[in-house]
Amino acid sequence: MKKIYEYTTIVMSIVGTFCMIGAAGAIDGGYNGIPMNDNWALCFALFLIGVASFILALYSQVLYSEADSKSSSYYKDLTEYYIDEEIK
Repeated sequence: MKKIYEYTTIVMSIVGTFCMIGAAGAIDGGYNGIPMNDNWALCFALFLIGVASFILALYSQVLYSEADSKSSSYYKDLTEYYIDEEIK
């Protein structure tokens, strides 16, 4: 499951970066003979998709770190020490 979280983080980060570049490109132009691109709706849509992708990338990093900590022996040792002691 950790590999899925890792690849999700990578893909969402790449998608977010490309969306931010596309958002800037949607309104770029208007200098040195380049026609003005006045597509503010596309800019806003790509910006929102980019922000959502970055948020999902951060969330998948949190899930990855939780899965990583649960699989380590350190987590099991702490669980046995703190939780099992309260039960006894």
